[in-house]
Amino acid sequence: MTGLKLRIGGLLYRISSREGFHVTISRLIEGFVIVLLVGAVATLVYMTGGLKFVYSHAMYLPIVLAGFRFGMLGGVLTGIMGGLALGPYMPLLVSPYEPQETHAWLYRMAFFALIGLVVGGISLIKSLQVDFLGNVLQEVSATFARTLRGFAKAIEAKDHYTIGHSERVACNAAILGMRLDMDDQDLQQLYWSGLLHDLGKLGVPEHILHKPGKLDPEELENVRQHSGIGDEILSRISPLFYSISDGVRHHHEKWDGTGYPDGLQEDQIPFYARVLAVCDVFDALTSERTYRGPLAPKEAANIIRKGAGTHMDPEVVEQFLMAYEARELVWTETKRPCNEPSEFDYGFIWDYYTNRYRDGGGAGWMRG
Repeated sequence: MTGLKLRIGGLLYRISSREGFHVTISRLIEGFVIVLLVGAVATLVYMTGGLKFVYSHAMYLPIVLAGFRFGMLGGVLTGIMGGLALGPYMPLLVSPYEPQETHAWLYRMAFFALIGLVVGGISLIKSLQVDFLGNVLQEVSATFARTLRGFAKAIEAKDHYTIGHSERVACNAAILGMRLDMDDQDLQQLYWSGLLHDLGKLGVPEHILHKPGKLDPEELENVRQHSGIGDEILSRISPLFYSISDGVRHHHEKWDGTGYPDGLQEDQIPFYARVLAVCDVFDALTSERTYRGPLAPKEAANIIRKGAGTHMDPEVVEQFLMAYEARELVWTETKRPCNEPSEFDYGFIWDYYTNRYRDGGGAGWMRG
C-alpha cells in the first residue's frame, strides 16, 4: 500500500511540475494517437471485407509504435487492444457474413501481445544503451574539463604574474561572444580557448618570463613560440580540441598581417583568435607586469580603439568597447567572479563523433 502511495505521489509531482506537465501531455497525445490507429485499422479491415484480406496486418503498426514509445507494458496492452478490435465481432467475411472461430482471434490477440512485448523489450535495451553511452560521454566531458583546468593552473604556477589573467581573458571572450551572437557550443569552446591561450608558456624558460627588462631578439623569439607550443599540446590530446587550439595558435595574429606565428590577416585569422586578441591585450594592459605597472582601464580601452583595423578586428573592437562602456567586462580591479562553463557539454562530443565523416571528411579530416 505504501509503495502504491509513493508511486501515485511521484506521478502527481511529475504532472505538477512544468516540464513534467508537458511530458505528460505529450505522452497522453501519443497514447491517444495509438488508440486512434487501432480503431482506424479495425475500420479499414471491416470496410475492405473482413479478416480474410491483407489489411489486418496493418495492426502491427500501432503495436510496434506503442512498444517503442511505452515499453513492454504499452506494447502488450496495445497488442491486446488490437486483438480485441479484430476479435469476436470482426468477421472473416463481411459479405456474405462469415464469423471467425473463437480460438482464431484468441491466438491472434496472444500473437499481437507477444509482438508488443518483444518490441518493448528491444526499446528498453536500446534505451539502456543510450543512457550508458550518455553517462560515458559525461564522464569523458568531466575528464576533459579537469585536464584543461589543470593546464590553466600549471600556467599560473609557472608565471605568477599571470595569475587570473587567463580566467579574465576567457570570461571577457565569452562576453564578447554573446554580443557577437555565438551559439552555446561556440561560446564554450571560445571560453576554453581563452583559458588556455598561454598554455605554450609551459615551454618557455622561467628566466625569460620573469625578466624585468626588455627582451633581446632571441628571447623574444623564444616567447613567440608559445602560441605554437600551446596549439601542439592541445591538438595532440584530442581532435575535440582543434577549434580551441586554433584560437590558442593565432591569438597573436594581427589584422594587418604583421602578427605571429603565421602572419595571417583579416578573415584568414580564426574568429576565436580575433576575439581573444582583443581580450588578451586589454587584460595585459590593465595588469601588472615585471616591466611596468597596470594601465587604467579607460587608457587601455583607448589603445584598443586605436588598434582597430591594424592590430585587431574592427567589428570585435566595436563590440568590446560597447561591453566596456556597459561595464560588462572584468579586469584586475573589478574583483567580480566570472561565470564560466563548468565542463564540456557531452552533446559537443556526441556532435563531433557523429559528424566526423560528414561532407566526405573521412579519417583524413583528423589531424595529428
